[in-house]
Amino acid sequence: MSNTKRITALLLLAALSLSGCGSQATQGEETIEVSKIAAEVMEIGHSSIQSEMVYAGKVNPRQTISVVSKMAGKVSEVYFDIGDKVEKDQVLFALDEDDIRDQIRQLEASVSAGQAGVQSAQNSLNSLTGGQYESSVLQLETGVENSKKTMETTEIALKNTEITLANARDAFANTETSYNNSKALYDAGALAKSSFDSAELGYKQAKAQVEQAELAYSQAQVSYDQAVLALNQSEESLVLATGKILDDSKRAAQIGVSQAQASVQSVQVQLDIARKTLEDTAVTAPISGFISAKTAKAGEYVSSALAAYTIVDIDSVKVEVKVSEALINKIHPGQEVELYIRTMSNEPITGKISTISPAADATSTFPVVIEIENPVGLIRPGMFAEVHFISAFSEGTIVVPRNTVMKDETNQYVFVNNNGTAEKVIVETGIDNGQEIEIISGISIGQQVVVKGQSYLEDGDLLLISE
Repeated sequence: MSNTKRITALLLLAALSLSGCGSQATQGEETIEVSKIAAEVMEIGHSSIQSEMVYAGKVNPRQTISVVSKMAGKVSEVYFDIGDKVEKDQVLFALDEDDIRDQIRQLEASVSAGQAGVQSAQNSLNSLTGGQYESSVLQLETGVENSKKTMETTEIALKNTEITLANARDAFANTETSYNNSKALYDAGALAKSSFDSAELGYKQAKAQVEQAELAYSQAQVSYDQAVLALNQSEESLVLATGKILDDSKRAAQIGVSQAQASVQSVQVQLDIARKTLEDTAVTAPISGFISAKTAKAGEYVSSALAAYTIVDIDSVKVEVKVSEALINKIHPGQEVELYIRTMSNEPITGKISTISPAADATSTFPVVIEIENPVGLIRPGMFAEVHFISAFSEGTIVVPRNTVMKDETNQYVFVNNNGTAEKVIVETGIDNGQEIEIISGISIGQQVVVKGQSYLEDGDLLLISE
C-alpha cells in the first residue's frame, strides 16, 4: 500500500475507534503493530436490476377535429367558447335561416303548382272515354284558353324576373368593383377597417340579391315552362279529341301526365335540397371533447373554407418520441412504460405503446407513440413528458453499488471479506444503470463485498468491519 493511502486509512481508522486501531503481535521481546483498514461490507444475495433509456416528447390530444360549416352564411347564435366541454352532436353555432326559409316557401308553391298541372293532365286523360267526350271537348277548349292566359301571365313574370336579375347583376358588378378597390386600399393600409367592413357587407348583400334574383328567375322559368307545357297539352288534347284516333289521344295524354310529374319531381328535388340546407344551418360537434379554438362570432359571416371551431379529445392523450436503433427491437406495441410530466407531478404515470414505426425517419430514429389514459383531464396537450423505456433487465442475479467495482489496467475487481482479510476478486459485469451494476461472475451468494473503504484497500489487508 502507498504511504498516502496507508496514512489516510489510519486516519479513518482512528476516527472509528481510539482503542481498536489495530492488533499486536509479539516477536521475542518486540511488539509489532498490525494496522487494520476500516471498511463496510454487504452480504451478497439474489436481486434484480434494470437499465433505462429516457426520451422526451410533447403531449398531444388523441384526436383533433376542425369543424367547418357546410355552407357560407351569417352566424346568428354561438353556444360554446374556448375551454368548454362539448358532447358529440351538440349544436356549436347556428346560421341565419331567413333566406333559406323564403326559398323553401317558393319551392313549395312551385311543387303545388306542378301537382295541379299533373292533376290537370290526369283529368285530360280520364276525359277521353265514354259519354263524357263532348263535355270533355268543351272543357278542353276552355282549358286551352286558360292555359294561354296562364302562359302569358308567366311569360310576363319571367321577363320581369329577367329584368330584376339583370339589374341585380349590374349592381353586383358595381359593388364588386367598389369592394375590390376597398380591399386594395385596406390591404395597403389606406382604408379604415370599418369602411372596409361596410364595403364587404355591401358586397355580400349584393351577391345575395343576385342569388335571390337567379332563384326567382329559375322559378319563373319553371312556371313559364309548365304553362307552355300545359298549353301544349291542352291544345294537343283538343286536337286528339276532335280529330284523331282515341287510342293515340290516350297515349299523348299519358305523356302529358308523365311530363307534368317529371316537372314536379324536379322541383321536389330542389325543395329537398333546400330543406337539407336548412338543417345544415345548425352546425354540430362531430366528437366529444374540449373547444381549443374558435373563430365563429354572432353577427359575422363564416365560410366553408375556414374552421369555425377546433375540438380536441383528451380523454386519452399521446406522446410521440423518436428512439434509437439500439432500443427499437427491445420494445413492442402494448408494452407499458413509465412517464414523468415534471410540471404536473414527480410521480410516474403509466402509459402504453400504441404504435411503433417499422422504418426510421430522416433523422435515423424510429417514431414511437405512447397512449396515456386521461379521464380527469389533468394532462394537457403541449406538456412535455419524459418516457422511460427498460432497455435491459435481469432478476435472480447479483447486484452491487456501482462504485463497489473498481478497475485496473486490465480487469474489473471487487474486494471481499475473507475472514477479516481483504481479498481482491476479478469480476465480470453485466447491466450497469449508473447507480448499480450486475456481477455475472467472480463472486457468489453469501460472500461479503466491501462497499465502503475499498479505495484504500490492497489485496491481503486486514479489515476493521464497520457497522
